[in-house]
Amino acid sequence: MRRRIIPPDDPRLLRARATKERHKAILARYANVHGVGVGFREVAGKPTDEIAIRVYVRKKVPKDALAPRDVLPREIDGFPVDVIEARIAGQTDEAEAERTIRHSVLKGGVSIGNLDFIVLEDKHLAGTLGSIVFDDVTGQPMLLTNWHVICGRPDCPPGEAIIQPLESKSIGDLVARLARAQGGDTIDAAVAFLSNHRFATDEILGLGRVSRQLRPPTLGLEVAKSGRTTGVTFGTIDDVDVDITITFDEAGLPDLPLKHQIQVKGDGISDAGDSGSVFFDEQMRPVGLLTGGDGSRAIANPIEDVARELRIHFGPGVLLQDEIVRLASPHP
Repeated sequence: MRRRIIPPDDPRLLRARATKERHKAILARYANVHGVGVGFREVAGKPTDEIAIRVYVRKKVPKDALAPRDVLPREIDGFPVDVIEARIAGQTDEAEAERTIRHSVLKGGVSIGNLDFIVLEDKHLAGTLGSIVFDDVTGQPMLLTNWHVICGRPDCPPGEAIIQPLESKSIGDLVARLARAQGGDTIDAAVAFLSNHRFATDEILGLGRVSRQLRPPTLGLEVAKSGRTTGVTFGTIDDVDVDITITFDEAGLPDLPLKHQIQVKGDGISDAGDSGSVFFDEQMRPVGLLTGGDGSRAIANPIEDVARELRIHFGPGVLLQDEIVRLASPHP
């Protein structure tokens, strides 16, 4: 059964988001809290259609084991307070074999990484090529993924080598050069200019061609992603305004606080190495950029924020493969 979809301009949702903004600083001071959002209330782990202020904790503790000052309120301004146990981590590890091989045509859903970062700093920040996108000014094709996948530092210089697959650890698999990246505030995102060593397409492995139109995140919206590790998976947006901290313990990176994020819930929705995947609606309109998760939950940057901050769009644009096909076609 499809969940009820609550549009972004729903009056109760707008009031819930305003309530969350007013109270998030106080809620964040409670013990064990690492995120505050707005989404569907859960009962016995299942989402309802009721809008709630959601408080994310690393581990739920029985009420009688807490000091009175650490007991969260049951409701705020008429909205129930829902306590969600989740540990959201950046995802950079094992992968499906099909997605870690060399692809002669680049497409979303395959393994990528920053060769300079991996070799020089001994990091294993593997992730997913989310989609081919285009620079707003020049129209040049670029690949889109996370900051923590192909940058991972406050000072990663433009021009660093991006390879596909990461597992080769070889400059012979150069496919792009780092252009710009941003880790923090509302996005964990980066883009790199294609080097024209390979063809590229705006297709997503296992899903199809990307729409040029972006889709704002909507409570109850069903979405899909194609990632390096878990392949194609499906879930439902159940939080549209979560402020949360992504941890990178295994990668050795500092924690990354993010605001106004989307949360997608679904069985096996993501795992280590899926970072950088793009969530799409059923019409293949981009919705969010996956940055971390805990297996059944995934956190994503709203794609409109990513496009605005990185100055990119999902088309129209011209790819090298398209141009060669055009030149090879008989002229009328």
